[in-house]
Amino acid sequence: MRSIVKDQSGTVIALFALSLPVVLTAIGVAVDYSDLVRKRTSLQSAADDAALASTKVLALSGAATPPQKETEARIAAEKIINDRAAGSGRTIAPSSASRTVEVTLTLDKPTFFGALYSDTDVALRVTARATYSAPAPAACIIAVGQDDDAGIHLIGSAKINAPQCGVWSNCVGAGRAAKITARNVCGVGGVGSASSSPPAKSQCDIAEDPYKSRPRRCGRDLSSTNCTVYKITNSDGGSGKGGKSGSSSGIASSYTGKCDYTNYSVDAEAKGRVILKPGVYCGGLSIHGADVQLAPGFYQVQDGPLHLQANASLSGTGVSILLSGANAVLDLQGSPSLTLSAMTTGTMAGIAIASDTPAEPPLVSCLQGSPDISLTGSLRLPGQVLKMQGSPKLTLNGATDKAIAYSFDLHGSPDLINKANDSAEQVAGASNLRLVK
Repeated sequence: MRSIVKDQSGTVIALFALSLPVVLTAIGVAVDYSDLVRKRTSLQSAADDAALASTKVLALSGAATPPQKETEARIAAEKIINDRAAGSGRTIAPSSASRTVEVTLTLDKPTFFGALYSDTDVALRVTARATYSAPAPAACIIAVGQDDDAGIHLIGSAKINAPQCGVWSNCVGAGRAAKITARNVCGVGGVGSASSSPPAKSQCDIAEDPYKSRPRRCGRDLSSTNCTVYKITNSDGGSGKGGKSGSSSGIASSYTGKCDYTNYSVDAEAKGRVILKPGVYCGGLSIHGADVQLAPGFYQVQDGPLHLQANASLSGTGVSILLSGANAVLDLQGSPSLTLSAMTTGTMAGIAIASDTPAEPPLVSCLQGSPDISLTGSLRLPGQVLKMQGSPKLTLNGATDKAIAYSFDLHGSPDLINKANDSAEQVAGASNLRLVK
């Protein structure tokens, strides 16, 4: 019996001795494989981040030529790779034309047990490709009307000054311009006799109303989604397009909401500063030579104009005004002043004055004489012609403020000034970076 046990023990020891190299090799291969997987994952992460960083630079670059933009993008990728994958081989291929950057990294990774199964080094290779969507045309003054009579028309010594942002016309026809200064000037259909710096371009892409996706809200507390219902007819009894600009006879309102004030007027006889409260002002709001302060909040001017006359003064901070319904327009005459800073929350955030009236036919908001309008917040009148006559001055002060109208008609010596900077729009476009797998 003892001899049998001794024989079995010897067999186990012999088998263990024979299998030990195999076990150690398997363990070594597993360790090497795990290390290679970790290194490849790290290399891929570096390539991904380098491609994304490089693509962002390509999207935001202010360089004058595509090769210069691509050089800046390549430098950005190099910095990431040097920090995260020093010693790796790399190919960086940015392309302005296709809005992509492709990064390929290679690395020879030594393996401890590699000699047992062919080689001591394993060649790792990873590729990352990133792209971005071209942002919609960035502009801070946009004529969204596409009919022949729409566009941007400047006559006399009228001026538009928007040095850090774009001026855009979506109309099919050509406009006339006295003087436009902007980062870029574009007309979708043509530029006519436009005098601008830089020279206006034609055949540009359509610029979208950046606020068109905002949900409609109305009423005193902006809680209602069932806003004004419009019945649109032309003077000849038809419906739809065809009415002349300036005619409000084609738009009837069937507003049935609560009116907080009706045909409200503040006259010059008012003593001191008059404070108005937020609410729905049906029939319009008129101020004649008085000093009026708007308490913070939302104001709906329903089925009537916001009318300022003589040397009236209207101001407010944290205030947004919605012009809604028939004849809901701006009507400033004489030398009034209007100074507003928009609400910062809700669906009217960043919009000082807006209109939700359809453009069939477009209404006309008119600034006549020498009114002085200063807004911190956008002016959005997509269904209205903004007509400036005489020597009015309209200034938008915010970095992302827009002046949006169906059409702009400037006659005499008015000034339309926008201090916005389109680089904020470029950042929004660059936020759509993505890896292409």
